[in-house]
Amino acid sequence: MNNLLVWLWQFILPRRYWYRRLYLRSNHWQTVKRMYKKQACENCGKVYSLDLHHKTYYENGRSILWHEKKKHLKTLCRECHNKEHFERMTAWHSNKKQTMKVLQN
Repeated sequence: MNNLLVWLWQFILPRRYWYRRLYLRSNHWQTVKRMYKKQACENCGKVYSLDLHHKTYYENGRSILWHEKKKHLKTLCRECHNKEHFERMTAWHSNKKQTMKVLQN
């Protein structure tokens, strides 16, 4: 998909929709995957169903999308990738609950 069109749509579409439907299908992302995706999962060593995972989306308060570097990415199998997102979501919800308790007291 044309990088310029994908870049322009990010200002119009909801972020999650844009990221999943356009950015991950862009020519830019395909190039990044070819450059940085390894041959095995960095967590468990599996060699099938591999994804390239963003460790973070922001650095110094700025989005890294369109400017990814090796340090921002990690090759994970689908199982480890799902675990990574589940752990992040669980930690986020836990922090949110703790913050709400502090605000209520």
